[in-house]
Parts: sequence; structure tokens; C-alpha cells
Amino acid sequence: MNTDWRKLEAHPEAELFPLLDSWHLANLAVDIEENGQQIPITLTNEETPRILDGRNRMEALRILAAKGKEIEPKTEIYTGPLTPGEFVRSRNLERRHLTEVWQINNAQKLVSKERKAAQERMRAGKPAQEGAGKVTEKIAEQVGMSPRKLEMGLRVKKECPEIFAKIGTKEVPTINAAYAKLPPKKTKREESDEDRAFAANLRQFFVNANRLEHEARNLKLDIQDSPDLNDEDRRSYLNLVISLRGHLNKIERKLTE
Repeated sequence: MNTDWRKLEAHPEAELFPLLDSWHLANLAVDIEENGQQIPITLTNEETPRILDGRNRMEALRILAAKGKEIEPKTEIYTGPLTPGEFVRSRNLERRHLTEVWQINNAQKLVSKERKAAQERMRAGKPAQEGAGKVTEKIAEQVGMSPRKLEMGLRVKKECPEIFAKIGTKEVPTINAAYAKLPPKKTKREESDEDRAFAANLRQFFVNANRLEHEARNLKLDIQDSPDLNDEDRRSYLNLVISLRGHLNKIERKLTE
């Protein structure tokens, strides 16, 4: 690059989108220092290039340079058909949706980490410290989104991962759009009806399981006493009966979890 990269200015269209706050810029600088600059900074095709996309990356590189850790930026010149305004809006719209997905994925990890920490504190006889609402607010602040949007995103990811995977597409452009596609929550009556039906099916399963166990026990005795079976066939049939009972035990445990 012939132009001194430290003096590059942003295109006015790029300045319509705000820079990251100081905390996130510092994190970006650390990431670039440790892993390198992964995405090039896009410049205008002019005699004196201006930044179209990558102002945050450039600012992070300047932070590193001020600390004596200078890294030459990777850049590219945009020569496509879009106007500067169209290009900037397209890039930032795409990034906004990708950022939302990243925020939810990162928040989910933080929620899991916080739950484990709370469980460990409780096992040690200490209070969990913070309620669910406070934890959500703290994590929402850490990933840079509102608690309400965080709750919406986490619910979509948990209940309909196939919809969550489409966020950022034409079909599901935002978290709000994904949330709107969730099926309505069941009423208390619907949940009670399902619970009663499940309990009836569970009772019937145990009846059938006991009957099968009784039949298997009788079959085992018949196999052991049968003069028509050789030792190898007898062992095979006995293993089959034992395997049947093992499967019944597994199903029973799964249903009662």
C-alpha cells in the first residue's frame, strides 16, 4: 500500500455505521494480535483510498500500533458494480445478522458456564448469588444485546434450531422474525392432557413389561430344561432372554427420567 495506512480516512457512507465501543475494540485488538487479521479491510478504488468496510479492524490495528505492536493491515480494493452506499449497507446488514447469531451462541455458552458455577456454589453450601433475571441481564450486557432479544434468541435456538439456523437468510432475516415463527406455547390444559396421556401410556408400559418379564422367566426355565437343545443353542436363547430384559430396563429408566 502506497498510502500510509495510519492516515486512511473512512468513506462518509461507512461513517453512518458506528464503531464498536472501547471494550469490544480492545477485544478485537487482542484477537488480531493473537490470531492475525482474518478479513481484509475494503478500500475505495480512488487515488487516495478511503475505508469502505473494516473501520473496526483498522482501529484495532491502530490500538496495537500505539502499543508498539505494529501489524501491516490486509486490504483489498473494491471494484464491483455497487455504489459505495450500496456496498456499505449490504456488508453491514449481513454482518448485523451474523453478529446476532454469534451473540446468541456466545451467550448460550456463558449461560451454561454460569449455571455450572451456580451448581458448584450450591453444592458447597453457598448461595447461587444471582437469580435468572440478573444472570440474563449480565450476559446480555457482555455480548452486547438487550436482555429481551437475548431471551428470544435463546428460546428460538432451544425450541427450533432449524429456524435459528436460517437467521440472516431471506426467509428469516432477524431474531425477531425467527421468534415470530415459533409455535405458540401450549396452554396449561393442553399440558395437563398430555401429562395424563403420558402417565396412562407409562402405566400400560409397566403392565406389558411385567408380563414380558414373566414370560421371559418362564422361557428361561423352559430353555434350561429342554432336552432338545444343545449347549450352544441353549446359551444363545438364554443370552437373547437376558438381552430382552436389559432392553426393558433401559426403556424403563428412560421413561422415568
